[in-house]
This record gives sequence, C-alpha cells and structure tokens, in this order.
Amino acid sequence: MNKQLIVITLLLCLASLMVIQGARAQPTLLPGVVSGEEFTYLTSSYWTSANAYTSIPQDALSANQTQSIEVIISDANDTYITTFTATYYYSGMPSAERGSIDIQTGGIVDEPWPAVIAANLTAGDLIHPLGSDEITINNTLTMNGRATNQIYFTLYNATDGITTSVNRYFDQQTGMLVKEVDSSVDDGSVSGYTSTDMESTTLEYSPWNPAPLPTPTPKPIVTSNPTANLGWIYAVVVAVVVVVVIGALLLLRKRQNSGRRKQRKNVRFKPPPPPPPPPQ
Repeated sequence: MNKQLIVITLLLCLASLMVIQGARAQPTLLPGVVSGEEFTYLTSSYWTSANAYTSIPQDALSANQTQSIEVIISDANDTYITTFTATYYYSGMPSAERGSIDIQTGGIVDEPWPAVIAANLTAGDLIHPLGSDEITINNTLTMNGRATNQIYFTLYNATDGITTSVNRYFDQQTGMLVKEVDSSVDDGSVSGYTSTDMESTTLEYSPWNPAPLPTPTPKPIVTSNPTANLGWIYAVVVAVVVVVVIGALLLLRKRQNSGRRKQRKNVRFKPPPPPPPPPQ
C-alpha cells in the first residue's frame, strides 16, 4: 500500500513538473504594437466555378471592390489590443469598425481587426495559450528582411466536399498580419460542380514601411510688393492703349468717308452756269 502511494505521488509530481515546464516553455504574451500606429492593407479575390448559372459570392465581390483597409491601433495592454478599422471602396461610402481582441484567449469585443497576435512568438508557440483554438506557429522565416511567423492549416469538410486552406504570415516583432491567402475549393462531390474561391490580403504600408509623402503641388507666388506685379500691369496698359488707338483710327476713317460722300452730293446738284451773252 505504501509503495502504491509512493508511486502515485511520484507520478503526480512528474505530471506537475511537466505542466510547469510546459508553462515555462510558452513565453509571456505581450503586444508588439502601440497606440497610434497605422497599417494599410490591400485585398483582392479570385473566384471561378464550373456552374455557369451560379452567383459570385458576396465576399469575392466585396474584396475586389475594396480600395484599401486602414487599421489604427487605439490602445494596447497586456491583455487587449483595441483597433479602429476603416475600409475604403472604389464606389460608395467607407465603413468603420472598432473593437478589442484578447491576445491571451483570442476572444473579441465588438468588431476589431482580427489578424493580430502577440509579439515575439516562435515556431511551436500557441498564439492563444489561454484559449481553446490550439493554433500554433508553424514556422518562423524571413520576409522582406523581417522575422515572420507563419500559420497554415487545411480542413476538409466531407459533408459539403469543400477544402479550406489558411496561410497567414505575421510580423514577429509586432504580431501584425503581413500577408494572408485563404482559399476554399469545392471538389464537386456534393454540389456537382467544382469551384475555387481565393482571397488575398497584403500589408502595403506600416510603421517600418511608411507610405511615401505626396509630391507638393506648386502654388502661384502672391506678394504685396508693388514692383513684383509691374509686368502684368504694363501688359494691361499696352492692351488698353492699342484698343483706344484702333478705335480712334476707325472713327476718323468713318468721318472722312462721310465727308467725301457729302462733297460728292453737293457737286452733283450744283446748278449749271448761265449761258454766255449773245455777240453784238
């Protein structure tokens, strides 16, 4: 009996030690973003179907009508990251969403930008150690000169014959999404038609890759110095003088023509001279 108690006690101690070591292996999760940082994303979609009569999915239409997505970090602490997301469309009014995501559990409040995780995770780490999704970092690699964490998985739903694939890359230092490619492929085993729906999201601008400043538009020089504006004043004066001279010449010519007509008229109606006297 005593031996059994000893064995059970040793097993419990070993299990406790394994739990403690596992907890130590998972780093303390902290946000890598700070309030005020801005991130801009571009998104696009590709869809094809063997069924010529089916409608294009709404998410594919929305992605291709999106001009850009702007994510602003409103607040960040040891638990929550709060974001403000503005989506701009090529046509129509933009939309805005605000919310918070718990980096420890993955839980959300309202509608935050969902693609953000804790900073400085590495391959094998759970992205939400206190949550239930059990998603881990599959790989840590280098993209565009920065350490990047990759998460990918594939799920097949035999009920509808659809395979869903998720491939996401997060900046290791900040935990922000830098690229995402999600796809859904229908093999036609249930629906009778094959189809492919793929959506891509890419980080365009960030604090380490800011948007270029717009080129300033040259503006006309306005000055109160009188000598600086003499050029156009001279031009106006010359134009006025030319108009006056031309008008005077036209008026003078008109008067001359009128005088000549009156002179011709007087000559035409002058009575003839009297005849000479008869000779004596």
